[in-house]
Amino acid sequence: MTTPEPAGPKARPFSLDEIESTEEIPIPTDPLDRVIGQERAVETARIAAFQRRHLLLVGPPGIGKSMTAQALALHLDRPRTEIRIVHNPENPERPTVELVSREEVYRERDAHRSLDGEQIHPSDAPTSVAERLGYRCGRCGFYSLPSDRYC
Repeated sequence: MTTPEPAGPKARPFSLDEIESTEEIPIPTDPLDRVIGQERAVETARIAAFQRRHLLLVGPPGIGKSMTAQALALHLDRPRTEIRIVHNPENPERPTVELVSREEVYRERDAHRSLDGEQIHPSDAPTSVAERLGYRCGRCGFYSLPSDRYC
């Protein structure tokens, strides 16, 4: 993890008449320094990343919340564990929590990739399977994406 550093030296103000191309405008290497007009929010984001704390970004559209969050993610270490919520058949209203190491996640992913089998188009699947997965409408028989609300 990187320690919070003060923002780089402020660029000297310039007039648009002084530049011939946008290539002459220096772009900060740190994505957090690219957030314009939100100095306090950027400083708070740096502190939150360093202290590994939560940060709630609230405000109207277009003020840089998403850009700050994406830049903040680059200042955090990659997670070492994955938290999974697992169905508890004995008490469905109280699922269990499972912590899985990064290495185990990679092993599972590699094992999944090496499975024999083939992908098929939903129209090639049995009708009952396609309907249950949401690819085929049971009323009209039309195939669509499961995210489509109606056919």
